Amino acid sequence: MTATANAEPALEKLLVALRDRCEQLRGILGEEQQRVGRRDVRGLETLARDKLALLEEIEELDARRRSLVTEAGWSDDQAGMESLLAEQADRDLVALWRQTLALLRQGQAMNDASGTIIRRSLAENQRLLELLHGEDDVTPPSYGPSGTTATRGGRELGSA
Repeated sequence: MTATANAEPALEKLLVALRDRCEQLRGILGEEQQRVGRRDVRGLETLARDKLALLEEIEELDARRRSLVTEAGWSDDQAGMESLLAEQADRDLVALWRQTLALLRQGQAMNDASGTIIRRSLAENQRLLELLHGEDDVTPPSYGPSGTTATRGGRELGSA
């Protein structure tokens, strides 16, 4: 029996676990998007811990998968995995791998979307703080008697 033949059961088990964790991650990311929209900071803190633990688990499973691929004589990159799967000629294994990759892409897209929402929210909050502190850059500068720019009353809103 070759190293490749020995790799199939272990690889299938790893891919099932990896797919399952990716599905869990997708669920967490969906919940994260909802909480970001509601600005639920406490809920986001809990989800961040859960997400980090799950990502660490996914990384460990993927490291084990890459190790199996190299033990079978292939490179530990995408091409190596594809070569191993082609050699296995197991449609179910190929389908499992493609499903896992699709879940990873979906998770990346969801994570990117949450990041965009958070960055926009931070920019809006920063703009509000600037307005409250009298740092309104929309108002054109005024000029003093000497022709130099002068700042308008830098009084904070709420302080008279």
